[in-house]
Amino acid sequence: MNKSRILVLSLATCVATGALGASTGSASASTTWLCSPTLAAATNPCSTKQSTSTVLFNNTRSISSISVPSKPKVDCFYVYPTVSDEQTMVADFAVTPELKAIALFQAAPYNRICKVYAPVYRQLTIYGLARQDQATQAMADQAYGDVKSAWNDYLAHYNKGRGVILIGHSQGSFTLRRLIKAEIDPKATVRKKIVAAHLIGGNVKVAKGRDRGGDFQNIPACKKTTQTHCVIGYSAFNQTVPTDSFWGRSVSTGLDPVGGDLTTQEVLCTNPARLAGGSGNLTTIVPSAPFAPGSSIGLGIGGLGMGLPKGITSHWIQLPDLYSASCVTSNGAKVLMVTGRTAKAPLNPFPAASWGLHLADMNIAMGNLLTVAKAEAGAYK
Repeated sequence: MNKSRILVLSLATCVATGALGASTGSASASTTWLCSPTLAAATNPCSTKQSTSTVLFNNTRSISSISVPSKPKVDCFYVYPTVSDEQTMVADFAVTPELKAIALFQAAPYNRICKVYAPVYRQLTIYGLARQDQATQAMADQAYGDVKSAWNDYLAHYNKGRGVILIGHSQGSFTLRRLIKAEIDPKATVRKKIVAAHLIGGNVKVAKGRDRGGDFQNIPACKKTTQTHCVIGYSAFNQTVPTDSFWGRSVSTGLDPVGGDLTTQEVLCTNPARLAGGSGNLTTIVPSAPFAPGSSIGLGIGGLGMGLPKGITSHWIQLPDLYSASCVTSNGAKVLMVTGRTAKAPLNPFPAASWGLHLADMNIAMGNLLTVAKAEAGAYK
């Protein structure tokens, strides 16, 4: 089976980890950290320097050196999406090139605001998700158990009373939803530690017409940048959402480990460019280095068709004027609808129209997420 076919199959089931049940299962005895301040800089993909080239659509360029605080006020705890190319049903604890690449793309930008902790967990791999009929309850619980164990390890040995921003995408967001629902939302003392939760591409549920009451009873949607103890969630599209799309719909299927209720719940959409509602301009930030060459997700990112400027020597590329976005209901799905502000910025839904811009969910709005995270960290008490 070629890589593009495997990618389509895997993305069609990327949230299956944890979907087989809600029991906690067993966890590893110790944490393997993908990112942690305790790691040497050379082995920590989240410690990358932050020099940034801002490129406007007319190709005007400027370079800025963004400092990384030595003692940030808060921490971040990041759980990555389906990314492993290991040729087994579930990943082991190897820190592979694709894990380093996804941490660079999605978590490293946050080190402008926080110390980033990211555990390695035994997720169902892309290979395994293409063979989901062989997935078992034990596999699902093992992945969740690893993240839960790492979270407890972090609280016991590293947190030291600091606030923490939870960050996840896709499978990572689904796993964090389960963790928050069981271990954080019901516990006031733990809940107070949560500066905010950025659960992107993970179908966070709320009661219809409300900002909570679905997955979480006590953690509401973020409505302003200075709000804390709240959640941001969205899935990005740039065209009408197909009827067969899973994203943005409150459905009760095996794909959703936390479940949903069509009659009483809906999927949360918070626009990181305008939390109060309405349209806002997105600031896209991506590394100048490509995703791990030859990896399945690298192939998928290439399929989006985002043409990036050439000749960049800084670590990051910032594109502040290509897209705007607003939360809309499209064909029954609540999504972040992205609109190109220039004809020079076309994007292709990939791997199929039903997936929209899922692979770009975080980076297309990374500048906005960082702006919100900085304000949230500043407001946290």
